[in-house]
Amino acid sequence: MKILVTGGSGFIGSNFIEYFANHYTDIEIINIDILTYAANKSNNDIAAEILGKKYTFEEADICDFPEINSVFAFYKPDYVVHFAAESSVDKSLLGDSESQFIVTNVEGTLNIFKAARSNNVKRTLYISTDEVYGDILKGSATEDSLLNPRNLYAASKLAGEHIAKSYFHTYNMDIVITRSSNNYGKYQHAEKFIPASIQNLLLDKPITLYGDGSQKRQWIHVVDNCRGIAEVLFNGKKAKSII
Repeated sequence: MKILVTGGSGFIGSNFIEYFANHYTDIEIINIDILTYAANKSNNDIAAEILGKKYTFEEADICDFPEINSVFAFYKPDYVVHFAAESSVDKSLLGDSESQFIVTNVEGTLNIFKAARSNNVKRTLYISTDEVYGDILKGSATEDSLLNPRNLYAASKLAGEHIAKSYFHTYNMDIVITRSSNNYGKYQHAEKFIPASIQNLLLDKPITLYGDGSQKRQWIHVVDNCRGIAEVLFNGKKAKSII
C-alpha cells in the first residue's frame, strides 16, 4: 500500500508520517514537500529510520503540475493525504503574502486533485481547517454549520474544499475532508501561539493576545488528529455529498 503525503515535512504532516511509521505495517510513504520556512526535512528522520527504503522524500512544488503529476505517475500511490498549504493567518494578512496563499492553497490543491484523477488514486483526503466556519459565538460547529471564513487563509482552504467537491461530483472521485481545530505538539513552528507563548514565558516576556483576550479557541494534540485522519482515510465512508 502506497500513501503519498503532501507537506509531509511540516508540522502535522511530519507527525502523520511518524504516526503511520509507528502504527502500520506493509506501507510505503512518499513525502512531497517544497521545504518552505515552516518545514524541516529532519522532522521525518524517525519515520525514515523505521521505514527504511519504504520512505521516500521528493522535494517538489505542488504549484508545478507537470512536476507533481510525474511524481504521481512514477509512484502510483493508492492514497493521497494533502496537507501542503500556507497556514499562517497572520501572514495571510500581509499584502505581500496574499497571492502566495491563493497560489499554494487553491492552485496547488487543484493540481493535487488533477494528478490524483489522472493516476487513479483510490482515495484522496483533503486536510482543511475549522477556520472555514468563521466565528462561532455559541456552542460548536457541525458539518452542517454555515461556512463563513473570516480571513484569507480560511477562504483559501474553503476554496480547496470546493475544488474537492467539484471533483467528487464531476468525476465521482473518492474524496474525504477533515476540519480539525488548532493543533499543538511536537515539530510545531515557533511562530504558532503555544510555542510562541512558551518561548515568551521562558524569556520573561508577555504573551500576545488577540483582541481583548476574551476569544476562545479549541485545541487538539497533533497525534490525536493524526489518529483521526488515519481512521477517516481507511474507514471513512465515501460521501454521497460534500457540504
